[in-house]
Amino acid sequence: MLVAAARAIHMAGSGSDFGFTIDNMTVDFKAIMDRQKGSCQSASRSMMIGMQCSKAMDVYRGYAAFDGTHTVRINDDVIQGETILIHTGARPHEIQILGLDSVEWLNNTRLLDLDELPKHLVILVGSYIGLNLLRSFVVLVADVTMLKKLEKPSPDCLAGK
Repeated sequence: MLVAAARAIHMAGSGSDFGFTIDNMTVDFKAIMDRQKGSCQSASRSMMIGMQCSKAMDVYRGYAAFDGTHTVRINDDVIQGETILIHTGARPHEIQILGLDSVEWLNNTRLLDLDELPKHLVILVGSYIGLNLLRSFVVLVADVTMLKKLEKPSPDCLAGK
């Protein structure tokens, strides 16, 4: 929903490219985020109900680890199957950056819980999620900085340039 809202705002702001203008366009960030939160909760709830009601699959909740090529251990249960689908419900990766513990920072989950638009945002991009957030907030916030981890330092960096 955030990406869709940002796209709609961008397109409306690009109206002159299509022969129209919108004067005094305002963005209600809280309304955008409330819609985002409601949509995500509804979609997750619907997906879980659908999976639990399906006769074609069993749903297990817990921590899982592969125990062999076709075997997964989930808590005390051992499940075997030709095809095993794991819906991770992934959580943001906790990053280790010197000094990060001394500043207020947001991961993607906490960023999507904001009710107030930040004046400046620095986004550490590590995946498509970060890129989507970056693209959305570039439209919503005037001042966005992107940082991307390099696999190895550039030659200029190593030379002190």
